[in-house]
Amino acid sequence: MSQLKGTYKEIIVITLPLLLGNASHTLIALTDTMFMSRLNEDALASVGYISMFYMLLVVLGYSYTKSVQIQVAKRMGEQQEHKIGNIIDSALIIMFFAALILFSILYFFPTYFLKIFIDSPEIISTGKIFLHYRVPGIFFNYFGCVLIAYYTGIGKTIIPGISMVCMLLFNILFNYLLVFGHWGFPQMGVAGSGLASTLAELISVLVLLIGIFFFGGIEKHQLLKFVKFDRQEVKELNHLGLPIVGQTAIGFVSWIYFFSCIENIMGKESLAVSNILRPVYQIFSVPAWSLANSVNTLVGNIRGQGLSDEIGKVAKRVMVVSVIVTLFTILILLPFPCFWITLISGQSSYVDQCIGPLWMICVSMLVFAVAIIIFNVIVSIGSTRISLTIEITSIFLYLVYTYSVFHFMKPTLTFAWSTEIVYWVLIGIFSYYYLKKFDWKKKIRNT
Repeated sequence: MSQLKGTYKEIIVITLPLLLGNASHTLIALTDTMFMSRLNEDALASVGYISMFYMLLVVLGYSYTKSVQIQVAKRMGEQQEHKIGNIIDSALIIMFFAALILFSILYFFPTYFLKIFIDSPEIISTGKIFLHYRVPGIFFNYFGCVLIAYYTGIGKTIIPGISMVCMLLFNILFNYLLVFGHWGFPQMGVAGSGLASTLAELISVLVLLIGIFFFGGIEKHQLLKFVKFDRQEVKELNHLGLPIVGQTAIGFVSWIYFFSCIENIMGKESLAVSNILRPVYQIFSVPAWSLANSVNTLVGNIRGQGLSDEIGKVAKRVMVVSVIVTLFTILILLPFPCFWITLISGQSSYVDQCIGPLWMICVSMLVFAVAIIIFNVIVSIGSTRISLTIEITSIFLYLVYTYSVFHFMKPTLTFAWSTEIVYWVLIGIFSYYYLKKFDWKKKIRNT
């Protein structure tokens, strides 16, 4: 069905595969870290840094292709499915050149890049080996981001879900085979881990391509024809996508600032505890992130139908699901903190220090479950410059609060993590204010 209504059934059907996909990316980084921890400290340190930065590149690419998802959903709502091919083909060209630039920098000048983050010559040497085999994956990843945006935009999220699960499973398999040389494969160590993740991304893209033929997208939506480079479509994609990329980059910088404050002011032990909490926070936030992603499809589609009055109703339904699911995840997390922290991080020595901050994280997750839905409504209606303004304003106030907490209050680690609550409260308030006070419906009727 090309036109969606935003029912609870549609929300769940679209979101479930996205949940699997979003969790897979986080779990891949954890998988690489777990295998490297069995080698040596240099391997663990270098792969940890590079995986974090590589995840940023993935998220930046994913952020840009949100514009693809929104435009595809809009065309579906308008019942102009024949125009989808131009959107996808134009996005693939853009993402290819973005990947080519990043590949050229990281593949041919790895030392200069690694020295930005790492001082140890031994870790830099190990990192260069990992990066040599990991960087080619950026082509597969960015190609996959566009195809995932296509599937999500048309509401067929089962194929991206399958592709992400395949990527995770094959990453584990290839790490097992190539890092330690099992079943007759060469023992490649750090290089094997980088190659394993790249091969897993290639398999993920192949699954996505097979799905296009299965759903008949080649002919129905005129995909991969590359008849012309549509400058107007590119202009629209950049208009929507670049502000979202800006939001992601700004958010990443603020996250780094928070962790640097913990390290410099509270010490290495607090940093170790926070590094344990980070993947816990990321994994248990996946359901709300996935629901926020479904908002881009649902609102974009309804916008294409010209039903602007229905957008608020759909957003409320998604918000209800988001809060319920988040409460459920909190009820799973809080009674068994030792189990989850040890399972996800592999560390049990800091469990007691994690309990207080974990309560703050749970409160933050609840606020996040509401705020991220409201914020993504603004993104989905095409007001990405407004969303960028909200992000910049919120980040500025967040940084002021964070600076005050660390430099004037001598906080406990529990109180330090209250900064996450403040950030999402700000995002939620500013987003709600815009939707309540400004005539955004008039704007989308004219687009």
